[in-house]
Amino acid sequence: MRIGRLFVLGVFASVAVGGCNCGTNGVNRVRDTQVVILTPKDGTPAAATIHFTAKATSSIGLKSLSLKVGTVALKLCPPGSDVTEIDCGQDFPLSSYVSQEQNDALTLTATAIDDYDDQVPAVVKVVLSGLKVEFVQPALTQTQPKPVATVHGTGPLTLQVTSLVPIAKVQVTATNTPPNNSTVAGWLNPPALTVSQSINWSNLGIGDHILTAHVQDKNGATASATREINVICGSDADCPNAQRCCVNDGTCNPMVGNGADCDCDHPCPVNQGCFPGTCGTLPMKCRPGCYPGGTKYGDYAQVCSNEQQGTGSVPAYCAQDSSVETCTRPGDDPNGACGACAPADNCSIASQNCPDAPLDRNNPAGPNNPIVHYTCMPASPTTNMCYPAGGQAVDSQNCDQNSNGSSYDGCKEVSDSCAKGSMCLTPVDSNYNPIGPSRCYAQCQNPCDPTNTACLTNAELQGGSPGCPSGEICVASLLGAGDQPFPNGICDKPGL
Repeated sequence: MRIGRLFVLGVFASVAVGGCNCGTNGVNRVRDTQVVILTPKDGTPAAATIHFTAKATSSIGLKSLSLKVGTVALKLCPPGSDVTEIDCGQDFPLSSYVSQEQNDALTLTATAIDDYDDQVPAVVKVVLSGLKVEFVQPALTQTQPKPVATVHGTGPLTLQVTSLVPIAKVQVTATNTPPNNSTVAGWLNPPALTVSQSINWSNLGIGDHILTAHVQDKNGATASATREINVICGSDADCPNAQRCCVNDGTCNPMVGNGADCDCDHPCPVNQGCFPGTCGTLPMKCRPGCYPGGTKYGDYAQVCSNEQQGTGSVPAYCAQDSSVETCTRPGDDPNGACGACAPADNCSIASQNCPDAPLDRNNPAGPNNPIVHYTCMPASPTTNMCYPAGGQAVDSQNCDQNSNGSSYDGCKEVSDSCAKGSMCLTPVDSNYNPIGPSRCYAQCQNPCDPTNTACLTNAELQGGSPGCPSGEICVASLLGAGDQPFPNGICDKPGL
């Protein structure tokens, strides 16, 4: 009868079996095969080059001692002149074998085969770096239908590295960027496990890119991570020549020409503006750039040429437009805002010849888009426009707000708008501070300058100005940029 036990105790393993195991010469031989891994010790950190040595002994004789790294055979050592003992060793680079196991440890196995073909193993595990790299920034802005980080302008690129071993280098490359796999950022021997660098994302080009972070520790172990990014533009400076940025969707788009239909994805040149007609009448078109004037006395708006519409033309005036980047400004105001020539209407304040039309002139009339009156009122000191009219009589107050006090858009509703021929104004003091509620004023021609006492007195003695309600005087109370007076005025009571 044989009683046997097998012991595997980390770095030491042996086989001991009781009973008589006699050789041909009748000598009792005990199974006492042992294997010891000498280096490295179990649980120690792995070095870049591992010196793997083991020793096997057996009184019954040995056939071999083999070394294995993970699942890969490293070396097979036969016995020497003394068949009861084998020493076996081999150096190997860690970087060639780390892929065989999980990234937290590498298993080394030494196995002896004795003359009875018993296999006796010994095992140790060396601790790897636990190497891992993760993107912290740019952070994901969406996870569906796929994880993507949207970036623009200049922003941080931040990585978090996990490692038990000092880091040799970190590198981030980008694909879909000419040339492919171009380096975006890199760090050699970083002192900390968090690395960060400011990146001008527009240098990669507008569109989708895949960032790949590569990290290598001092032992040669490597790890990587990826992040898909979508580079959008934040301003025209992010776009190639002859293209402008649509901030609505972050795309760069070729510019269209003067007079062409335009929108965010069909931008005008930098010296033009994309303007609709009165009250947003479409289509929007590229209009010539201009200087809309300033607050300094005499700094009038630039005069615009008439604009072709169909077979005719309409007058135009210079309105501020932040999308116009370049314009000709007066020498004493080099930083003034630019504008573009906006179309007005061929209408007369005296004859009030604006035709009735749907409230929304971009759509046909219907139950939700009624036909309304339009009043001719000044758009600038040199042009007039047709504006939706309501039913509020002259002298009605609060014509610029709804009955509940909320703001009022006269292009979209007329319930509180002034009647045809009148306009809604808010009286102000010399500092342009409101001094009363808004009110519907009748419009008039040939106004008196408020400082012309003789004109005002004469009009008052005649019982009022022509075209005004009885006792009211036509006063030039409307001023444009640079305090340029309008050629028409409003009817007001003497002394107000």
